[in-house]
Amino acid sequence: MILLRFAFVLGFFVTGWIFANAHSHEHHAHHNHGESTPSQAILDSMHAPMMAQAPCESKSPEIDYLTDMIPHHQGAVDSATLLLPHITNDELKTLAQNIIQSQTKEIAEFKALLSGGTLSNTELLASNYQEFLKANKKAMDTMMRQMNAVKPTDNIQKDFVQAMIAHHNGAIKTSKIILAYTKDPQVRKIAQSIIADQESEVKLMQKLLTKL
Repeated sequence: MILLRFAFVLGFFVTGWIFANAHSHEHHAHHNHGESTPSQAILDSMHAPMMAQAPCESKSPEIDYLTDMIPHHQGAVDSATLLLPHITNDELKTLAQNIIQSQTKEIAEFKALLSGGTLSNTELLASNYQEFLKANKKAMDTMMRQMNAVKPTDNIQKDFVQAMIAHHNGAIKTSKIILAYTKDPQVRKIAQSIIADQESEVKLMQKLLTKL
């Protein structure tokens, strides 16, 4: 009886987690005994850090942006790292290595800013802050929906690129949002850099889709 109760509770918890965090994971049923394919593992790793951390609502747009960008970047780093052994396209390999290097560096930069006390938090009216949160939520919901639309196939490289395009577009959108609210020069510079770098990488990935 104890074992049956444990199994029921465990099953309930797992089912709830999947439903709450990944609406399109019905493709797991196509793998024997729930085994994950390399492509599925890569796609899951792109989501995981963001799933593990609730969106920040600190009343500071700067703190919210940097705090939320850390798990977003970490998902890109983790998935690109898992992809590397499967890459056969030289352009994609260079892109993946650049993502790992640049976004790992930026994560350290964000953490240093958050702990360094040098951010000049922009004071917003309560109504404006709620607009900021609403805009971010919409951007993230769109990103997750587009990422979840990518189903794992035998073409691991193409799966990664399709999901990473959506992932990058999420960062671009939230970076444009923060620019409409923050006055902090450090955060503005970071957001502008992310927009420029990731828009360039999106263009590259769109071209790569025709070669993979």
